[in-house]
Amino acid sequence: MGPAASPRHWGGVILALAVAVSFAANSTFAGLAYTGGADAMSVFAARSTAAYVVLLVYLVATGRPRKLPTRQRNKALLLGVVMAWASYALLSAMERMPVALCVITLYTYPLLVASFGWWSGRERFRARFAVALAVAFAGLVLALDLSGNAPNPGGLALAASGAIGVATLLLANERVRAPADAQAFTLYMLATCMILALIISAAEGEFALPQTRAAWVGFIATPLCYSFSIICMFVAVSMIGSLRTSVVMNLEPVSSVLLGYLLLSQTLDGSQLLGVALVIAAIVFIEGGYAAGARVNP
Repeated sequence: MGPAASPRHWGGVILALAVAVSFAANSTFAGLAYTGGADAMSVFAARSTAAYVVLLVYLVATGRPRKLPTRQRNKALLLGVVMAWASYALLSAMERMPVALCVITLYTYPLLVASFGWWSGRERFRARFAVALAVAFAGLVLALDLSGNAPNPGGLALAASGAIGVATLLLANERVRAPADAQAFTLYMLATCMILALIISAAEGEFALPQTRAAWVGFIATPLCYSFSIICMFVAVSMIGSLRTSVVMNLEPVSSVLLGYLLLSQTLDGSQLLGVALVIAAIVFIEGGYAAGARVNP
């Protein structure tokens, strides 16, 4: 038997679990905000602004660096555009289809990253990963009920584009950012999200605020959960590493199913739940493969 895990390790795992649930809650509360008059743009603007302010305060309070060299800063601001689109696309998809299905579609991004790695030669192709991709595809077909009553096509396209955006963000981020600059880099990306959201809202001349008490709860809780998730994710990574944190966070789709049922009365049938389980299993298998040394080039 190996050595017992330290309290710090279990503390990091618990924190990563909290991040997964909080990210899921952020999405579900956005859905709640939509029921009373808010829209994707107003939620996106509130969430981006709150996350930027909270992360800035966190960096100042902890004495962590919040500035980047000019070249890194410009790259972060540019990648912020991709981050903005991925975030807005997911929030828009949630206006059109159940939150859990949006999240499980978004969570195909590790599979997209792995597929690009194999195609580009950066990763060694392994047959078991091809099996994982096939399982994930079958799971998506079941979860989205593509053989029967498929979800809103526009919502599905938005969620899929969000997944592509996140995959693009990760692949680009891996090449342009030094690991030590992760928090400052994120701060600049959030700045881009906030500025874009505020500019677009001003150009539209309106800001859709909630009209019911329940929607206000969702509208306020969404940025709070999102900001909490970002800060705690950085802390969890410092305690157990990025790979373990990302694997634990794959529980977000499960949390989305539960919270969608509890807060929005959104239900999935048995075959859809099986599909969600298959996709999550495939993602965990893919990310576990990286831990086993599948990555060829850093």
